[in-house]
Formats: sequence, C-alpha cells, structure tokens
Amino acid sequence: MMSAVAASIDDRFRAAVFEVGLLGMSIHIATSPGPWAEGVRKELGNQLPHFLEVISVVDAKHYIGRAPAIPKLFQSAWYDPECLAPTRKISSRPLPGLRS
Repeated sequence: MMSAVAASIDDRFRAAVFEVGLLGMSIHIATSPGPWAEGVRKELGNQLPHFLEVISVVDAKHYIGRAPAIPKLFQSAWYDPECLAPTRKISSRPLPGLRS
C-alpha cells in the first residue's frame, strides 16, 4: 500500500513491484479480519472513525493513478477477486512451451 504512494510521488523510481492489497491502510484497518487490525479497532474504540479519516489522506487510492509511466508488477493479483478479473480468463491459459 505504501509503495504505491512512494512510487507515485518520488520520480527516482524506475520500476515498481506492488504486493497487491487494499487501496489503503485505513481500509485495511477498517475491514481486515486479521488480529492486528482487530486489535487496532478494539484499542481505538469510538475514536476509530476519526483515526480512519485522518490516515485515509495517505491511502494509496489517492496516489496510484498519478504513478509515472514506469514498469509496474502487481504480485498476488491472481488471488484477489476484484483485481484483474477481466483478464483472468485470458491469463489462465497456459503459455506455449510451458508445463503447468
């Protein structure tokens, strides 16, 4: 998530590799069933909405569209039902000469 922000605002990057995830830390904290995010939600209690609003400013969704025209690799996109769905059927075909 943070690498998308970094690659979008720092013009020194010549390529980027992203571990595909949610579009921001605020979304992760708000929705993840993982123990870390659950702990953050519990700890913040009724202050959670304000906290999420404050950190949402640096969510990747605000920056990735401004990323420069550099090569980008999105890892693990295959496992995300929302990511690359239109190309999944095409990309699931084996490449000629490769064994599955």
